[in-house]
Amino acid sequence: MRDISVITTNSEANKARLNAVREAYWNGCLDTKLYELEVLEYRLRMTLDIEEPTEDQQKILFFMLPAQIIGLGIAWGFDDEEVSDDIRDFVAKNVGTIRTALAL
Repeated sequence: MRDISVITTNSEANKARLNAVREAYWNGCLDTKLYELEVLEYRLRMTLDIEEPTEDQQKILFFMLPAQIIGLGIAWGFDDEEVSDDIRDFVAKNVGTIRTALAL
């Protein structure tokens, strides 16, 4: 399995660029109703026991994913088995932080 430890961005420009990529991808998925991001809903249901995750909750999780997962997801699809496993591992390791971000 790949190491999915959080990749630090060493400048504000890098952080802004990554967030712009996240925003563009997220918005593109909404426009096309891309099913591949259903993995986010599934993870919120299974790991955090959220019965009906909202779009806002899914977006918060998406924006928390580290750069490595975002890049692999864009390249291979977020529904790719390995990318999905990376998301599962990220969520499992960051349950407390995610719960806080979602105000649960």
